[in-house]
Amino acid sequence: MKRSISIQCLLLSFFCITFFSGCSNDDDYNLKTKQLPIEAQNFLTYHLPDQSPSKIEKITSTDPESGDNYKVYFQDDLSITFDQTGDWLNITSPNGIFPGTLERFVSNEDSKYIQKNYPNDPIVGVTPTFFGNIFTLQSSKELAFQTFQYIFLGEILNINNPEELPASIKQFISRHFPEAKYQTIIKNTSINAENDYNYIVWLNGNIELVFDTNNNWKELDGYGKLLPTSIIESLPIKVKEYLTNRYPEAQITAILLAHSTEYTIRVSKTHLVVIDPEKEYISIQLDKIDEFINKYFVGITSKTISTPDYYTKPIIKIELPNGFVIIMNKYYQWLTINGNGHPFPEALLNVLPDEINQYMVINAKEKITKVETVDYGYQIVLTNGEELKFDFKGKLLKDEDI
Repeated sequence: MKRSISIQCLLLSFFCITFFSGCSNDDDYNLKTKQLPIEAQNFLTYHLPDQSPSKIEKITSTDPESGDNYKVYFQDDLSITFDQTGDWLNITSPNGIFPGTLERFVSNEDSKYIQKNYPNDPIVGVTPTFFGNIFTLQSSKELAFQTFQYIFLGEILNINNPEELPASIKQFISRHFPEAKYQTIIKNTSINAENDYNYIVWLNGNIELVFDTNNNWKELDGYGKLLPTSIIESLPIKVKEYLTNRYPEAQITAILLAHSTEYTIRVSKTHLVVIDPEKEYISIQLDKIDEFINKYFVGITSKTISTPDYYTKPIIKIELPNGFVIIMNKYYQWLTINGNGHPFPEALLNVLPDEINQYMVINAKEKITKVETVDYGYQIVLTNGEELKFDFKGKLLKDEDI
């Protein structure tokens, strides 16, 4: 999996591991459903309409910054934990049976991967996190998935005893994040040859560190928090000189290292810069990309931006969670829009001349899934694989016209 800096338009909900004290008194063991937060009540009514809790307990937090949690028990040891606002934190079913519509939380692309690769180890629990979902198996293994692309990230390691974490990684963290605490450690156990990392480490405050197959860092993301000065100082001299000369007031919150010499650096909330001493520098204005995404795609809350080196000219690649991939040039003009089999949303058709859309309404039985600008105009692929060619004015072309 080729990972690149993910630019989040909407912050995902944060999951923090918190230690809780025992219940303060007997009343906390005998709560009624109506004493739960309203969102938790709605959750139970929707997903388990025919079941009544056997017990509800309030778990008092020892962390003053965290509110109290609620744990709701049902028959067969099924339990659901909610936070103080009513958002669910965990669903556990020791026998692997998830009644009602709870089944949908463990019946998706993630679970299909688990069934295929861990066939004799059923899912007994699921926990939502800021990066996706963690599934607990009967063997006590915990598997992490990135939700919006259904990507298996790896197995969760014990943060209280991270002996499996290589010494070089622990030294890197101690040097640059001396006060940080481990939040989540993921070891890549996938057999997918495209996965180009060994470990993903999340530190408290949701700071993400990704280490490559040689255990060197390849991605650092503070998700809005400034990266330590010591990391900036460790960058190659030419990279630091470029930053100093062009972005002296840079607020660096993320760095992606690709191809050993290419650094993609987030220098502000709205600006990325790609620095490679051996190539042309690329400056990426996120607001221009956001303008395009917001105009043509409804409800998109995240995107992944990269600058592939297999093009002869600098280009920007934007991957959306709905499967669409957009290629733009350095002037933010789109070159290719690929739905990868998904039909174009209605608004997106406006990128094409009216003549093409009129032709499609009258003549085409399938929808557009890909458009590429070429020297003669537009090359269009439909959802059935059929290809159509048009000039820039929208006139249909035959092969002999090209």
